[in-house]
Amino acid sequence: MIDDFKSSTPVEPPKQNDQPEPETYQTNPSNEESGGIPLDLSIDKLGKKNKKKRSFRLWPSHLSKKKQIILATFLVLLIGGIVGYFVYTQLFAKPETVTQTPAAQQEPAPPTTVASTLTGLEVKPEVNERPVTGVMIENSPDARPQSGLTEAGVVFEAVAEGGITR
Repeated sequence: MIDDFKSSTPVEPPKQNDQPEPETYQTNPSNEESGGIPLDLSIDKLGKKNKKKRSFRLWPSHLSKKKQIILATFLVLLIGGIVGYFVYTQLFAKPETVTQTPAAQQEPAPPTTVASTLTGLEVKPEVNERPVTGVMIENSPDARPQSGLTEAGVVFEAVAEGGITR
């Protein structure tokens, strides 16, 4: 028996055809004499294969009853927790009270400057206690450049002789 198996020719598996087989139509048995006309000639059914209709399911019915109960319980707890959190934070939260403390009023510091008796400008008190000094500076070309004029509190220009100022 084993020898018969070894000596037999190998059997090749059937080859699969990559091209689909052409569709065949059934004919009405009473019309076979008239040439075999298909029963249904409507355009919407010709050339279409039967496809399973898919619809959106709100609840997964393929789960077992126990898993459905666990899923429903989890969803109820999740939604309840989210709603409870928002209710707690919005309704029971204490409004923040802002209290303003009045700033401590400080005594004004004693003034560090006083008004000058000569010019009226603010100067240090020790500068104001100095005596007033007047100086006459010559305005001739030989005496130029005059120095110290920018530091003087008041500068007067007076006519001395023949239209020359001092």
